[in-house]
Amino acid sequence: MIRDRIRSNFPSYGNVTQGVLFLASKGGVVNYMHKWLFELTEDLPEDVFVRVVNANGDEICATESTAQSPLHSQDIIVRVLSERSWIVDEWKTQQRSYREMALPLFSSSGEFEGVLFISIPKNYKKELQRLRHDHEVFHWILEISRYVLFESRSEELWSQFRDLFLQLFQVQGGGFLRIANSRVQDFEWFGRFQVPDELRTEMTFAAMTIIENGGKLKSIYFEHEEKVYHVIRYDWVRNCDNWDVLYLFHDPIDDEEATLFLSLMNFYHLAVQVVEQREMLQRKTNEDPLTGVWNRRALESHMETYYALRHPSPAIFVLFDLDHFKQLNDTQGHQTGDIALQEVARYFRTCIRKGDWIARIGGDEWVLVLHEVEPQLRFPQQVREWMESGPFVAHGLGITGGYVEIPQEAVSYQDAYRLADHRLYEGKRGGRNRVVGPNTIVLLTP
Repeated sequence: MIRDRIRSNFPSYGNVTQGVLFLASKGGVVNYMHKWLFELTEDLPEDVFVRVVNANGDEICATESTAQSPLHSQDIIVRVLSERSWIVDEWKTQQRSYREMALPLFSSSGEFEGVLFISIPKNYKKELQRLRHDHEVFHWILEISRYVLFESRSEELWSQFRDLFLQLFQVQGGGFLRIANSRVQDFEWFGRFQVPDELRTEMTFAAMTIIENGGKLKSIYFEHEEKVYHVIRYDWVRNCDNWDVLYLFHDPIDDEEATLFLSLMNFYHLAVQVVEQREMLQRKTNEDPLTGVWNRRALESHMETYYALRHPSPAIFVLFDLDHFKQLNDTQGHQTGDIALQEVARYFRTCIRKGDWIARIGGDEWVLVLHEVEPQLRFPQQVREWMESGPFVAHGLGITGGYVEIPQEAVSYQDAYRLADHRLYEGKRGGRNRVVGPNTIVLLTP
């Protein structure tokens, strides 16, 4: 009852993406509560207490019966203010025990204005269960909003929502399938219910056809070995060739649960779109547009992270440029030069190990950071192999560079770059086609 009236007075309550501020209004929240409180509590039993206090803890308005309830300490208000979330507490009279929910009130600009307290006797089980359910949902929304949209990767999002469905809807299990270009690209079966292999195959086949009215829930049944399985299916259609399918093994749900379910799925879709856009912008910010490898900015960021480690693992920092690249540009044109740069980038991306780094930091200047390579043994051989099998000779190019053993020889990215640059020019003065390191010169075949 209380829940429905909150919804009717605050339409944003139904939008889960705004759930953490669902009591915000265009005017002053506490002032608005005078009018709203009586509409909210009309016909409520006398043993349900409602009180509103401002940010200083002063009572602004309350139901008549609330005079029987205990006053609230400043500690609870401070907790609500600091946690910016619903708080559940308990208190007792001589006759009854009460469960109380303290809800923070915010203005439309996000300013904390006070607290709404609702106390319900513990024997109101259904109402308490719904309030507790809402508390869990909105607390989760608040927590996930703090970091998912700004820190998580797109592939991590589903695991967050999967756990939420399992906990809140008491789902026995289910499946999540991603269809790309009309083929199953990825799938996961989750929960305690072990889906038989034949049933998985049947459900996967069914997922290849989009259900009508995508974006809504559909109750369907699967039969397997004389058993009937009730499944809730939800399709998120990105376009005619790409969509996601969520299966949940669950009994039929009522309209209220369906509304919450759809709101959470809408929030998931919004989170996916935001994170994918953020990742795309990060890629564009960190990628060299011509070759697709890291640019200087991305390299500097990763090097700062490397040096921030308490004990960075030994690595080799290699700075090199392409001999005779200017001559290639001048004689065969910049388009040929661009093709050569792209081939060099593509070659190194295929031959270095996963976890090693490559960046083009300007013109024909490149940096490699190689982890877990023996400087005196494996590295010279590796450089010679690169020169022999790479695209350099075909374009009339060579390699001259300098390398630094980090973190032993350099305490920062700037130090590593300066020392490697100094050794690179030692190699230029020595005749090119060589990589110069600490007391080492690796000669390359021109």
